[in-house]
Amino acid sequence: MTPFSYKCTDCGRTYSRDEVRYLCPECGKSYRPGIPLTGVLEAVFDYDAIATAFNQDRPDWNLFCPVETEFHPPLPVGNTPMARVGS
Repeated sequence: MTPFSYKCTDCGRTYSRDEVRYLCPECGKSYRPGIPLTGVLEAVFDYDAIATAFNQDRPDWNLFCPVETEFHPPLPVGNTPMARVGS
């Protein structure tokens, strides 16, 4: 599990990953459709814990992803090779 917490970009309150998902419960109360979101949460990673768990010989890049692997797409994405095509 990726060690991180959420921090509100407006008020600075922090939340555990299990408390909230997208918006700060306090700042997000003022949201109305058609206006910019308030209380957007950013993921704040615990880099010391990641450094302890990271193995350079067999890197687990999921340590840097705030989305749990069970919610990843069923097909691998990324690292798509580029191919030159004719004109």
